[in-house]
Amino acid sequence: MKHLILTVLTVFTVLSVSAKKFEVKFANKSAQQIQLFYQIIKDVEKEEPKFIFKLDLSQSKSYTIKLKRGQKVKFIGYGSGVETLPVIREFNDLNNQMTNEIELVLPKVEKLNIVELNEVLAKLGNDNVLNVLLDSNQYVNDKMPPLGAFIFYNSKKDKTLTLKPTFWKNENDLRIFDNKYFDIIDHVSSANSASLGLSGIPFLNKLGASFQNSNLLEIIWEIENAHFKQWQPTDNNVFQIIADSRNSGFINSCVTEMNTDSLAGGDYKLFFVSSIYGVDRIKVSAKKYNKININAEVNFSEPVTPNVEVIKPIQAEATYGYMKEKLYHNVDSSLNLSLRVLVLDYTSALNTHISTIAKQAQKVNAENSANRLKGEIVNLYTALKSLDSTLINTQDVEVIIPIVDITPDKILMPLEFDSLGNEITPLEVSQLNTRINQFNSLLSQVKEKNSKFKDTLISIENLSQPTDYYRIVQSTNPAVLDKRVLNAYLKSQN
Repeated sequence: MKHLILTVLTVFTVLSVSAKKFEVKFANKSAQQIQLFYQIIKDVEKEEPKFIFKLDLSQSKSYTIKLKRGQKVKFIGYGSGVETLPVIREFNDLNNQMTNEIELVLPKVEKLNIVELNEVLAKLGNDNVLNVLLDSNQYVNDKMPPLGAFIFYNSKKDKTLTLKPTFWKNENDLRIFDNKYFDIIDHVSSANSASLGLSGIPFLNKLGASFQNSNLLEIIWEIENAHFKQWQPTDNNVFQIIADSRNSGFINSCVTEMNTDSLAGGDYKLFFVSSIYGVDRIKVSAKKYNKININAEVNFSEPVTPNVEVIKPIQAEATYGYMKEKLYHNVDSSLNLSLRVLVLDYTSALNTHISTIAKQAQKVNAENSANRLKGEIVNLYTALKSLDSTLINTQDVEVIIPIVDITPDKILMPLEFDSLGNEITPLEVSQLNTRINQFNSLLSQVKEKNSKFKDTLISIENLSQPTDYYRIVQSTNPAVLDKRVLNAYLKSQN
């Protein structure tokens, strides 16, 4: 507040029947030099303003003026081209007081870019940091899922399972960047501010209360350390973490929930917390502006207390100004807020891992089947060789399989003569054909086992094919964690 204290000492010295002398004492309390004038006024007639003197900072001087009955005096001060608010005293006002103290107020000139409330709310909604104030729920950093955590979300039941980071998070090398410290000042009209209290949003309720009994608010939005923290991995990539046996309990819990709740493909997600956008502090403060009328011909009688100052807008006409609070009052202050949690969707990685586990079990079963078939093939081939001594003597399956594959069925003996023309008895024919039937039956069985064994080996080879985990892990992009998932997580922590 730039102001000037003017002390008027009344000296009852009669100059004539209707004129008196008044000793005026001025004390300059403003922050700059003041040039002082006075102007005698009677009815509509005005004398030219008369220069008194200059007052430097903290300087006091006295001056004596003459005033007749029916006249009034206007005290005028100028500092840096700005005129003090009008102070007008009539003869009787001075005459009726032994000492008169008059405060000449030098307005502070400001350029006010006044905006409507809806413009400010729209700006908040579009600001990456301040838009958190418009959220009915504000999330505190220490309650957020930690960087490097896995969150399994069951959308059917709206609940989560969490695997917090242990061995795969590098605590000593978290990346923190994009730090921002700034403040923004808005001059906001109080029009339509009554609706703020009906919003149901805590911050807007507080802002609405600040608008009460004011025409304008000077609002300062202070941002302290808006920053971005990113997960720093150890040597393990995300899929290796999922596949690590130390985390099998979490994976088994996910599978159990999928089976218990009959979750289809779209009913569950696995998220990995990759980064968090947070802010150490958001502070909103305000000063109230109350509109005042200023008329150069009317005495300014508004009380100017030490905690307010008078503002004269540069762009305003001379008929109004504002009484403005000197100090900001707190509207809202929030500490350690999480603005956004960014996650990677690793549902496909989870499904791949579950499929891999199933394939591993199938591979074990297939390998057991292959070993069993090898034994059966060797046994059948041994029996087959006992019926045909011309077969190679071996127990190597890799040798047996091609031999069996090219060995044809034997033909029954319809004649009663052997190849040399010797007569064969019916009993001998019957016995020979019985051995042929046994041979053909064993050959058919071993060929069937061979076929199953080959198919089993192909199955083992297919089940042994490596999965392109890198492609799966790299196929996802960071996205903001949905509020439903975040709220379900917070509920699970209570």
